[in-house]
Amino acid sequence: MHISIFHSVQAPLDGHRFAYGTLAEDYQGADVIAKVVFFNGTAQIAGRCNVNINKGQMPSSEDIVKAYVGRQFTLLDNQAIVDELQTALKAESKKRAQGVAHINLAVLAGEVLHWRQRGSLPESGKFQDLARICAEYASSGYEYQEAERLVEIEALKHAQSAR
Repeated sequence: MHISIFHSVQAPLDGHRFAYGTLAEDYQGADVIAKVVFFNGTAQIAGRCNVNINKGQMPSSEDIVKAYVGRQFTLLDNQAIVDELQTALKAESKKRAQGVAHINLAVLAGEVLHWRQRGSLPESGKFQDLARICAEYASSGYEYQEAERLVEIEALKHAQSAR
């Protein structure tokens, strides 16, 4: 099963993260009905719904939101499928978080170097430890975000004390 991921931006599900996939297609006369499973990672609800795909399109995020908001689904009780959807959602979330952390840490590192060159920061101290922490966690997951947070806190402390 191919799993798609989306982050809802529509009220009332603004901010909810979903994973969904098509289990099967059922041909009912002129209609093609997709049997779709989904997992709402924010609300921790897994469901199953039917989506009419007569026009040759795959089920979309709009179809999932419509079924979810309209309560046009049944709870999914197949734990193996729920686990597969959860795993895909977690992997995608981790990948996005790492991308954001890499971008933010690069900006912070540039700012720290700039402050250091201006003489606002000491030459030694915790910054060497923080640089080591960042290097160690450069390709890890959530630890990378922790390293980013530590750098930001220490940089702000020193910037405020230099004023």
